[in-house]
Amino acid sequence: MRSQGNQQLALMELEEVTVTLLFFAKSRELIGESQTSVSVPSGPVSGARLWGHILSLYPSGGMAREGDDLVVISPGPISQQNIVEFVTNPSAGGIAVFIGTTRDNFKGKKVVRLEYEAYTSMAMKQLQELCSDVRSKWPVCKMAIVHRTGVVPVCEASVMIAVSTEHRKEALEAVSYAIDQVKSTATIWKKEVYEDEAEQWKENKECLWLQENVS
Repeated sequence: MRSQGNQQLALMELEEVTVTLLFFAKSRELIGESQTSVSVPSGPVSGARLWGHILSLYPSGGMAREGDDLVVISPGPISQQNIVEFVTNPSAGGIAVFIGTTRDNFKGKKVVRLEYEAYTSMAMKQLQELCSDVRSKWPVCKMAIVHRTGVVPVCEASVMIAVSTEHRKEALEAVSYAIDQVKSTATIWKKEVYEDEAEQWKENKECLWLQENVS
């Protein structure tokens, strides 16, 4: 039998939590307001989960921003509108976006969710280097790479890449290149969980170290 304290904790994990955020100095200028309230979806409440959720809602206030590039690795849902707003630029005539979502099937098996795990510090460095790599190949105005960790249910986004350029062709090419590089180099791992609760860690066919082992 659970103790009363454990019962209260279980209730906390089920309820939505509303948090008041106060913004000062540079954060206030980046976000455009001094105070707001956000609702954290139901589940265990932790500092890391709350910070990830805040980053997903306000990517321009995150510490992963460098100039006109934004890199976020977070357990919170991806705010697609905020990411598009971040890459919007007066000099850009086109914005290309890739959003990777969880599909409900794989080779006849019913998929109920994906679970992502990251070596975050290394992956952040890899994604920031990727932004520089993309800029060396295309005239990018602004760029964002956001990857979710933890549980990602069916139809929800796990990764989003957005690029703005003067012309649409460059934006489309840059986004296509970027997602291939994320899959081939980033230290982020994916596990599929099926309807019968069987599970399998998946390997991206683009993965460089997998290709090296095969050769």
